[in-house]
Amino acid sequence: MIFRSKIDTWLVLAILPALFLCIFGAFYTIKNHGPWFIPIGAIFLGILFPGWTFLATYYKITEQELIVKSGPFRWNIPIESIKNIEPDNSPISSPALSLDRLRIEYVTDGNKSLLISPADKEGFRAAIKAARIKNSNK
Repeated sequence: MIFRSKIDTWLVLAILPALFLCIFGAFYTIKNHGPWFIPIGAIFLGILFPGWTFLATYYKITEQELIVKSGPFRWNIPIESIKNIEPDNSPISSPALSLDRLRIEYVTDGNKSLLISPADKEGFRAAIKAARIKNSNK
């Protein structure tokens, strides 16, 4: 089961000016015969990377693991290692596009946690619970 990330409006509004500045900077540099690597860098870092992150931030629950994907980043968390899921609104960097988050606490080589922001938090929790039950019955 796949859960998309909730996306806060303020985040979109904060990113849009940066995207337009990158596009403007890339075209300005090309028009004025500047170095070729500046527009390529501006397009990649300012447009493609944020776009990739917005389009590819989701949380997939299988019988065996929680797969967290955010742009080029990926976390694989075994279902049986998840110890706690609690609401959180910490602004620290995480694979979440909203501050309406869940803190996933898990144990793999020590205690770890990850903040995520599924749009359907209750459905997400229910799917994790169902996967845990399936795992415990095997």
